[in-house]
Amino acid sequence: MKNCNWNWRFATPAIAAELGDRPELLLEAGREVKSNPVRQVFRCGDYFLKYDRRSGRRLRSEWNCAQLIEREGIQLVEHLALGESSAGSILITRAFPEAEAVSDYFYRTYIEQPGEPAVFLNNFVHFARKVLESRLYHPDFHIGNVLYSPGLNRFALVDAQGVRKAGWFDRWFRRYSMERIGMEFRFSRTRHQMLKLLAALGIADPEEFYAEALVRESAALWHEWPRRRRQALAGYPKFSVQDGSLLRTVDPLRRTVPLENYEVLEGESALVESLFLSHFFLQLAQIPHRRVLALDRRNRQVYLEKISSSTVPTAAADYQERLNALDIHSETRDWGKDEFGRISLWNLDLIRLYV
Repeated sequence: MKNCNWNWRFATPAIAAELGDRPELLLEAGREVKSNPVRQVFRCGDYFLKYDRRSGRRLRSEWNCAQLIEREGIQLVEHLALGESSAGSILITRAFPEAEAVSDYFYRTYIEQPGEPAVFLNNFVHFARKVLESRLYHPDFHIGNVLYSPGLNRFALVDAQGVRKAGWFDRWFRRYSMERIGMEFRFSRTRHQMLKLLAALGIADPEEFYAEALVRESAALWHEWPRRRRQALAGYPKFSVQDGSLLRTVDPLRRTVPLENYEVLEGESALVESLFLSHFFLQLAQIPHRRVLALDRRNRQVYLEKISSSTVPTAAADYQERLNALDIHSETRDWGKDEFGRISLWNLDLIRLYV
């Protein structure tokens, strides 16, 4: 790579002076944070470097998309420079200070803990509306692609790939793929809270949108479930990890769920496997539930979260509407409410018949 002739373009002359004549050398000093056979991402100090071994067209497209977003006045991680050579291309961005994906922050702060996210969501709405009301179409607009810095109380898009000026077809037939971002918070929100959130996002008819969105999200889950099922059982890092004889559950933050406060259920292989899968199905459906911590296929055992003595049976409340969209019916005995008033589906037998 040292002997390649790199052609660099910089966001500003000041950035050119900051990065110097040979920004490609930052790759050697950087630490790899992500990779696949054709692309690597490195971090070097406050810089992220995306290196693609293929032709420069892909990262050049992302660079152009970033400029389009910036012209709309939408906060984006700062795109500093693009380099191209016969060895591939490099895109350099600046790290967003002390930030993490909105999906991770929300889970850590408001799902793991019984906190109230109203203020956070209100701030998020202001950012998201700017994107939704822009003249742009973002094909992958979801909360995993938005960063949040608690210290700055600011949001920023992290993925510019594929963003374009919205055409007629985008505005009329692809609009849902962007507006659905509000539905990603439904795990810990009641129906009433969801309708308020959707209205704040500028959805014209929140009631109609919410009902249709539940159906569309459920259809998408059923469509992708065979693949997700295989991944969960195969130790795909997003869902599970093999630990000796145990296939242990991984939470949405990619952490192995601790084996504590659990009970072990033994049964036929199909039974324990389907209970294990029920956890992932409900997680993807964003329905609070009794967690499954691990599967031991060799000993035909499944490790279930123990039901707290303070948990009492309760009605499904708004969650039955979400199950209805999946064509699943529940009874009061299937649900429990903890000491914080949080409702969860505790009867996983209800779900295992479908997964």
